[in-house]
Amino acid sequence: WRSGTALSISAREYRTSKRSSKYEPDEEQHLVDEKILESNFEEVRVVSSDGTHEVLSVKRALAKSKRSNLNLVVVDQSARPPVCRLMDYSYFKFNQTKKDKERKKPENKPKKRKEVLVGTKISSGHFEMKYNTIIRFLDKKHAVKITAVDARGDNLKETFLQELKAKMESEGYNIPQPVRVDQARKASIIVQPKRS
Repeated sequence: WRSGTALSISAREYRTSKRSSKYEPDEEQHLVDEKILESNFEEVRVVSSDGTHEVLSVKRALAKSKRSNLNLVVVDQSARPPVCRLMDYSYFKFNQTKKDKERKKPENKPKKRKEVLVGTKISSGHFEMKYNTIIRFLDKKHAVKITAVDARGDNLKETFLQELKAKMESEGYNIPQPVRVDQARKASIIVQPKRS
């Protein structure tokens, strides 16, 4: 709104205009409550939490914010008159800090690969426990190396892992490589998490 431009804009048009996407406080410089008095604005456009707005003198706008137990925050200084929003500023800052922390988290940080050892002569109850552990790791997006260990004198590791591989693939897990024999008594497969 430049000076001299008619201010006959409806509340609906105002809320849906491009500028509405900027109704967040400037992250570099926040003018909040009494700091607005230092800016020498004569009047401001006050946007309430329900989206309605009105043009008030700075003193009346501050009085309104105090009555509603909210802060008066400048969200667009370049507008004429400048646009302020009634909000809980400490809650806004708390949310900004949370968003900043989320933004700093590496999005695609590779998860550490887990390993689960399983004896080929394992009991069904013990196997179920191990299997649940494997699924829990996969649900947390870890790749899992499953190592089968033969009891002395047996040679069941490859058969054991082939059966386990078939079971897991039928449940949608990705096992791109064949069973790998690591040592005389050990073989392994690597299971990838399901694609989300």
